[in-house]
Amino acid sequence: MSYSYRMTVRRHDLLVDVADRTMVILKRYGLDDGKAQEAADCVVDDLVENWGGQCITVPKDMKYRNAKRRQAIVDAFDGGNHSELATQHGLSVNAVYKILKRAQAK
Repeated sequence: MSYSYRMTVRRHDLLVDVADRTMVILKRYGLDDGKAQEAADCVVDDLVENWGGQCITVPKDMKYRNAKRRQAIVDAFDGGNHSELATQHGLSVNAVYKILKRAQAK
């Protein structure tokens, strides 16, 4: 199998995956199958139009994910639900205390 063919297959797989994942997310927000597929196709078309020909690496932006999780914990904190937040976010109670303490310091 040539390098060119492998890259063609990988590009195709990427775009199919983007469309599939977009469709799942849109259906989660209540769009029916037809509308979700149409929107997913538009996302892929837009991605190709704006990024086609570029060589990019998609970072695993854990800082972004962790910041979102920290903010969700701060937003949901009611003064005594440390254990519930820890369970909900897969953290120790101690980690939740630290997150809340840092947020309070800011």
